[in-house]
Amino acid sequence: MALMTRTFPLNDSVNIPAVGFGTYLVSSEDAPTAVRSAIECGYRHIDTASGYRNEAAVGEGIRSALATTGLSRKDIFVTTKLWPGNPAWGDAPRTHEQTIADCEASLDK
Repeated sequence: MALMTRTFPLNDSVNIPAVGFGTYLVSSEDAPTAVRSAIECGYRHIDTASGYRNEAAVGEGIRSALATTGLSRKDIFVTTKLWPGNPAWGDAPRTHEQTIADCEASLDK
């Protein structure tokens, strides 16, 4: 099985692609093209995070790739991480409610 198509089971009905395209340190300016190109090259797992501050641009790249490849959203596995805040970096800690709200907002990007 080719590495780009290999998956691992998460549960009885969901498989996650073994290889993902990471977007850490990809600027919001570059993310749409980078993500679209990754999907066009065969990536089906895109990884982002609220702390990367590029989620909207990653979403733009996914939508663009779906339009050019004929894939549907269900063909792309997206992972994200929520930022809890880090006082050592000058961030206020996030509450449970804020973290859930961030998660829901991430789904819209």
